[in-house]
Amino acid sequence: KEFMAPQKVDVVMIGASTGGPVAIQTVLKNLGPDFNKPVLITQHIDNMFNEYFASWLTTTTGMNCTIAQDGEILEKSHAYIAPDNRHLLIKEAAAPGKYQIVLDDSEPFHYFKPAVDKMFIECSKVLKEKAMAIILTGMGKDGAEGCAEIVKNGGWTIAQSEESCIVFG
Repeated sequence: KEFMAPQKVDVVMIGASTGGPVAIQTVLKNLGPDFNKPVLITQHIDNMFNEYFASWLTTTTGMNCTIAQDGEILEKSHAYIAPDNRHLLIKEAAAPGKYQIVLDDSEPFHYFKPAVDKMFIECSKVLKEKAMAIILTGMGKDGAEGCAEIVKNGGWTIAQSEESCIVFG
């Protein structure tokens, strides 16, 4: 089905673990290369696979997907993937209505680095009701606390159905 983020959403965040690469690919492919929002992705993945993952997503979805760089300004129709061992966050940029990537080197959050919860929670503080989170297949509960925080701040959340997850819960 065609998906349009609500107009007031500025950034879409995706979090995933086990089974995530194919689920993320499916979401990005359905959003399409002309999706008018930036996308932040935290996927529990090995560092040696990150560059391949970004390239594979770009090739198979048509959306420009890169490993996030500290200080980058978010652009629409672009997906930014958390690098290994850094939390992917944002802050308001100098230009009005723009956001800038912050790669955070703080401790693991609930045993993960990068952590979906860290991205969801910290980004929702910046975005408030302009945040949308999509939580996909995985192990453990990384992302659950962040989804609750996004809803508390007036944002939007979507969760993958149990039937379509490789690992649910």
